[in-house]
This record gives sequence, C-alpha cells and structure tokens, in this order.
Amino acid sequence: MARPSYGSGTIFKRGRVWYVSYWVDGRQIQKSSHSPRLQDAQRLRDQILGRKARGDLANVPIERVTCGELLDDLMEYAHSNLKASTVRVFKWCIEANIRPFFGHLRASAVTTEKLRDYRRRRQC
Repeated sequence: MARPSYGSGTIFKRGRVWYVSYWVDGRQIQKSSHSPRLQDAQRLRDQILGRKARGDLANVPIERVTCGELLDDLMEYAHSNLKASTVRVFKWCIEANIRPFFGHLRASAVTTEKLRDYRRRRQC
C-alpha cells in the first residue's frame, strides 16, 4: 500500500473496526467507520476530506457560539477593564441596537450581507 500524502487523513484499525483520523483547525479528530471493512473507512475518509476541501467542516463547539454570548463576554471584559462611564455607553449601545439584531445569531452565521442589512436598518 502506498504511503498517503500529507493531509489525506489516516486510517487505522482498533479491534475489528476501522477508524479515520484527520485534523480540523489544529485539532485531531478520530471518527469510527463502524465497520470491519477497510473500504467503508476509505469511503468515510473521502467524504470527510471532500467536506473539508469545500469548507463544510469546522470546529463544532466554535460553530455553536452565538453573538449574544460574545456580547456577554465583551460586557464582562468591559466591567473589569474599562471606566464605568464607558461601560454604561457599551451597555446602552449593545442592548438598544446590537443584541436585538444579532443576539440570536450564531457568530459563524454573521456575514458581510448581514452587516450591510444591519447598517441599512439603522440608517432608516
């Protein structure tokens, strides 16, 4: 069997089941093929690498972060590192304008078009 090229994932056997190992955002991920057949693991590896090449793979915990959580983190930082008057302005702006529009969105879903839409709505 020829040595796989860099970035082509690794297939290995644990017990009777074949696994696929690959890297996403600097983290190694191992996924079971749930099969004792090497061909099934190769098919799984090819599917995963195809999704990775298209940019469909991302670090799942990062994908779940909402803009509201990021805004909460910003306010926590502001309370401990900024003047009280600045914190009041931040809170007013965030609660009156930013959170109603972006708070429910996943951070990974914020696009240039969403930002343009926000600016258009604020200008009206």
